[in-house]
Amino acid sequence: MHLQREFCALDKDKFYVVLTKLILPLFTGSVLMGEEESNARESEIAIGKQNSLLIKPNKSADYRFIIKKGIFKSPFLLHFNIFF
Repeated sequence: MHLQREFCALDKDKFYVVLTKLILPLFTGSVLMGEEESNARESEIAIGKQNSLLIKPNKSADYRFIIKKGIFKSPFLLHFNIFF
């Protein structure tokens, strides 16, 4: 659980590096499309519009990054969500 606590404490710049270096390579052909505002009611990982994945470092983050990809498969998302 120590790793999870440190991951949630990442600032926006460090989380951006984690996304670009570790998470994006998991999704072949994926592109970081930018970010949008978020609130504590929204989950850390969600399916967005037009085959996008919305991801933020923790529940209280006021932003989430948008990853654009062809198709996301639900079983992988369930496993991916447990990682966080």
